[in-house]
Amino acid sequence: MNIRQIFALTSAFVCLQSVSFAAIIASESFDYTADGYNAGLEGMNGGTGFSGAWKEFGSNANNGIFAGGLSVGSDAAPAEAGNHARAQLSTAGAGIGRNLSSTLGADGSTVWMSYRLQNNNTGAGEAFAVVFTSLSESRSVLAGATASTGGQSGTDGQFDLAYGPTGTINADYAPRDTANHFLVWRFDFGVGDNDTVTIFSDPTSGTDFSGAGSGQISGINAAFDGIAFTSTGATLQWDEIRIGTVLSDVTTVPEPSLGAILGLSLISLFLRRRR
Repeated sequence: MNIRQIFALTSAFVCLQSVSFAAIIASESFDYTADGYNAGLEGMNGGTGFSGAWKEFGSNANNGIFAGGLSVGSDAAPAEAGNHARAQLSTAGAGIGRNLSSTLGADGSTVWMSYRLQNNNTGAGEAFAVVFTSLSESRSVLAGATASTGGQSGTDGQFDLAYGPTGTINADYAPRDTANHFLVWRFDFGVGDNDTVTIFSDPTSGTDFSGAGSGQISGINAAFDGIAFTSTGATLQWDEIRIGTVLSDVTTVPEPSLGAILGLSLISLFLRRRR
């Protein structure tokens, strides 16, 4: 290979590095004025990829913006902006959620989601995140400290991943505690009711995100158009929601770029021609 060929190959490689398949679907950093429960989160409409503002559902949905981010130990977590959201509820089924601009769940597609979370209840009370269709828990996927939905145990000392409409589809994903956690979800949408949801609890940049993760449920219809946070007799804190089409949209873990793949292919081709 001569100098001219090396220069041309290097230039092509650099140009191709800028090509990416990444696509952020939605994000929310809760970059609002911290005023506790006085102002509340309802009506706030920052972030991107949502069709409207945050909205309460049920009764006694006490929520607001608090100063400071939720610090987590995972090096895979995106940086936080400074403030976080919090809900302190007393009525079952109460919470606050927000609809996305579109429904996610096309057959053959994959969606990633991440956020920071802290739950002060390690008992049988409910405090969880839920991905839903039109703020309805009639068809939803839940993750957190849950007491009755999905048929899981509320007293086994485990955080649960569960599917709402049935009583048998659930999985433990981590021991219950009151620490701050970084959670990453992977939705693999199959044909019909054949979707798989995998959750990674406190993953690192070296975690195998192609495996079964910390917990997994499958054989369900996991299409969703929003996210909510709800609890009963607990305080739930959350921060930095990210939803995207590739892992690097929601974590600090880079995706192999098209440029890198094609660049390596070109190098291989030149080497083969040299032989």
